[in-house]
Order: sequence, then C-alpha cells, then structure tokens
Amino acid sequence: MKHTPPALIVRFIDIMNQYGLITDHDGIILHCNPHLLDVLKYAVSALDEVFGAESASIQDLIRQSVASKKMDSFNIEMDFGDGISQVFGQVYPLECETGYIAALLFHPVDSLRRLEKVSFDRQSKLPTDSRWVIDDEFKTLSFSADEDSIFYGREPGFSIFEAVLEKDHPTVLTAFDKAALTPGELVTICIDIQRHHGLCEVEVDIIYAPDMFYGNRYFVLTRPAVNRAEDILSRMSEAYQVDHDNALARCLNVGPPSISNVRTRIRELPDSWLVKCCLECRVNFHWLYAGLGKKFFD
Repeated sequence: MKHTPPALIVRFIDIMNQYGLITDHDGIILHCNPHLLDVLKYAVSALDEVFGAESASIQDLIRQSVASKKMDSFNIEMDFGDGISQVFGQVYPLECETGYIAALLFHPVDSLRRLEKVSFDRQSKLPTDSRWVIDDEFKTLSFSADEDSIFYGREPGFSIFEAVLEKDHPTVLTAFDKAALTPGELVTICIDIQRHHGLCEVEVDIIYAPDMFYGNRYFVLTRPAVNRAEDILSRMSEAYQVDHDNALARCLNVGPPSISNVRTRIRELPDSWLVKCCLECRVNFHWLYAGLGKKFFD
C-alpha cells in the first residue's frame, strides 16, 4: 500500500535548512526536500540511493523509531560528492491515514561548526576569548582553552562545574537558568575559576540557543576579568628599567603598536617576550608571569 505523507509535514520538510526526506518503513522514499535534491542532482526512490552502505542501519533505526513512536538520532559517514563527511541526523515517526511513515532530517556536522562559529563571532568581545558549547546538562560539547586551563588537552564531555568553585555554583546555575528563560539574550557574570597557576577571576558570557534539530546548547565565552597582560607588561618595564611603551618595544625588538595591541587585548602576549625578558634581565619567570616569588635569580 502506498503511503501518502501529510501535506503539512511535506511543507515543514521543504522549508527546513537541513537535508530532508520522508520514507516508509520499507525504505521507499515518498518525498525529498529541495535542499537534498540540489545535492543529489537526481531523483531518488529508495534509501540506499541516498545513504548507500549505511541504508540498512538507517532502515533499522526507522523501524525502531516507528515501533517506539519516539524520535531517534543517528551519526554516520556520507559522501556528497566532495569527500566523506560526518553526518548528524534525526528520525521522526509520523502517523498518516495508511499507517506510520518517517521523516529524516540530516546535515554534515561541519555545518553545525559553522553555525557555532557565526554565533561566537557575533558574541565575542575579544579575539582571545575562550569558547565553550555546553548542553542542557552542563557537559561540554566542544571548547577552546589555553595551556593554563585545567581542561587543556582534555576531550569534551566533562562538566563545566569542575573548574567552578563550590561557592559560585549557585551563581552559575542561576545564570544558566536565566539564559534558558531568555534565549538569544546575553547573561554575564563574574566568578573565580581554578586554573593551573591558581584562582583567576573571569567574566562569563552565556547565550542559550534552543534548537530542535541539533539540540539545545549554551554558547559560553570566558575571559579574564582583569587584563593579566597589563600586569606582565608593567613587570617587564620594571625589569628593563624603562618607563614607557616605546622604550619597552625597543627592548623587545617590536613596534609600539604590538605593545598597544596586547594592552587592548587585540592579541595575546607572546611567550617569546617572556623568554626574552627572563634571559636578558635575569628575572624569575614566576615573578614576571604571575608576580610571585623572588624578582631575580639567586
């Protein structure tokens, strides 16, 4: 018996930005949206013409979704003609007059990365901001962190609360709750977090982005609440015994704009400046970097 998908579902699939199709539980394709047809370049009638070797697993997932009457997700590899791409998708069971069918929405994972980058670029205040994508359970989906972060080198999946002091947990939870109630609006807090060199006060920007397809996510940006580079430059000037940036720039063999860019956080303070100052002025690295310990080597 040929199934006829509801017209409302067809319109919904057609307006989605993701690739979309409607199929029966036997793998016969009933409808493809224009976005998918543009990529395929030809009409298709069965799942194996779209998913190739993965079609059997997709068909099993469709049957499972229809039997449970619940949405299911899949993560597979597909070739859209420009190489293998990791693809994320979802299966939605649909009831029609002739029984159950299924709608599939899917898209290369790098499309999600592009969406995240656009969101972060719009939200970011400084080029050096750390970027975090967090799910509804406050687990990291992706992140960027410098070498001083306790998360540097780790795989995503850990809780963001690992770095937050217990006293600040209520503040952070309240901020996440507020962001979830006002999607797209910025919520900013200041808290202390644990870093390798010790506690650091950071400014945290949170935006909640509900998304039916990719899943709800928090976009979080963090930056030092105080400009640590300012303090380091001051200690560099002290070590070189100079009292203005032009003189410090000459000592470091850089142009004055380079110093200015670090002060305004347009760029990070290069490690090479720290090394050069330590070697030439014989000062202790920990003093220069963090203001701790003795100024000079014994």
